Amino acid sequence: MIHGGRHEAEDPFFRRQNAPRPRPGTAGRQTLYYLLILLVAAAIVAVLSLTVFFRIEKLEVTGVTKYASEEIIEASGVKAGDNLFRVNARKVEKKLTQQFPYVEGVTLKRTLPATLTLEIAQAKPLGAVSTAAGYVVIGKTGRVLEIGAEAVPQDVMTVTGMYLYDPQVGRKLGEGYTLEEIRGRILRNIHKQAPFPETVHCLPRRYRTRGKPRPKVT
Repeated sequence: MIHGGRHEAEDPFFRRQNAPRPRPGTAGRQTLYYLLILLVAAAIVAVLSLTVFFRIEKLEVTGVTKYASEEIIEASGVKAGDNLFRVNARKVEKKLTQQFPYVEGVTLKRTLPATLTLEIAQAKPLGAVSTAAGYVVIGKTGRVLEIGAEAVPQDVMTVTGMYLYDPQVGRKLGEGYTLEEIRGRILRNIHKQAPFPETVHCLPRRYRTRGKPRPKVT
């Protein structure tokens, strides 16, 4: 080995040893700095995508044969100019299934850059119950699809001798009613009946005492 200032300066080994070393923690701070930049950039892109970019320009409907596509789009509440990714699929499905009994389910399909497709699953009739007011068409899920139909849909069985209590379009058979609905139905039935008599005859007091027998009505 040649000892000398010139040879030591030219040797790569000595150059690496004599090179200035980074301060402790510098690499960690740089990594954190770049990570913060990436997070800020991602946040900006996310905000722009939900406010400025991806505006709906085209609305399509597939899978519908019972209703017109224009009816479905109008009832969905979605319109051109809405953000493609901010449309709430559950709200759209709830609106359409409540308004259109033959709509059984709705799926949203987003196609970049600006197309939203409403894929409709149409209910299939299972049977038609014969009533005095016409046929009550019932779907495979037990949902009432039509009331008062004049004819039985094709390839649908007819049911006779079945009693349906107050069927409602869009409701499933046996589905319960809310308290407000029950109260409203009771009031409507009361108004339909004959008025109450002005004089109401009550039993004598002795027959209304607990434990005493009541007279037989013949």
